Amino acid sequence: MTQDFGRVGMSVALLTLASCISQLALAQQTGLEKTTVAYRKVDGHEILADVYRPKGSSVCPVIVYIHGGELIEGNREAVKYDARVLSLAEQKGYAVVSID
Repeated sequence: MTQDFGRVGMSVALLTLASCISQLALAQQTGLEKTTVAYRKVDGHEILADVYRPKGSSVCPVIVYIHGGELIEGNREAVKYDARVLSLAEQKGYAVVSID
């Protein structure tokens, strides 16, 4: 029984890892242009946002991506690991602003 659970657990871990890797690869292949901007300064520390936008300079709707973690875990780069957000933005012609 323990051996079977070990195999199942390893299989689940490998599938999860493969899924994460494929989502990261998809997120990095978008046609969106990324720019990092400082949108606030607190006690000399810049608070940054990553802006992903379709190529060109036209006005477009914006998705604001706010990571979890209460400023302890995670950061604005978490959006790169969520291929659904960047893929949707690219398909619809939206911009994404991911904030710290």
